[in-house]
Amino acid sequence: MTVKDASTLSDLANIKQNVTKAYQYARDMQDVYIVKTEEAKKNQPLCEAYCFAAERMDILLDYLALSMTDIELAEEGTQGPDLGL
Repeated sequence: MTVKDASTLSDLANIKQNVTKAYQYARDMQDVYIVKTEEAKKNQPLCEAYCFAAERMDILLDYLALSMTDIELAEEGTQGPDLGL
């Protein structure tokens, strides 16, 4: 279900809850990848892989933050940018 498809505040609350969980998971994983990057300094390919994963999590966190803005605008009855949620 997308924010556009949400027909009730309950639908929006469910989407918001899922996005919040996804954000927390992505944040936790980013922290793990940052620690793993530090631990893998002596293994360059592994270090680069963890660094890449941490950067991807950063992009995901940005997207999820924008998604939360979209949800909050929908809750207020205004329309934000179409993020494809």
